Amino acid sequence: MPRFIAVANLKGGAGKSTIAVNLAGELFGKKHSVVLVDADAQGTSTYWDAAHHFTPGFQVPCQAVQK
Repeated sequence: MPRFIAVANLKGGAGKSTIAVNLAGELFGKKHSVVLVDADAQGTSTYWDAAHHFTPGFQVPCQAVQK
């Protein structure tokens, strides 16, 4: 059964993207199926994914969502 985890807070700078990216990376590293959906207008998680795409152990699929 799939599980969905949302990291949400209205306050900016609360560490939502950092928590989401690291949680996704840890779960992916433990062989779970993971898709990180970036709904942030700044695209922080998508930027992180592009910067670390070739880092061993951090190839988490990331999908940006446009409003």
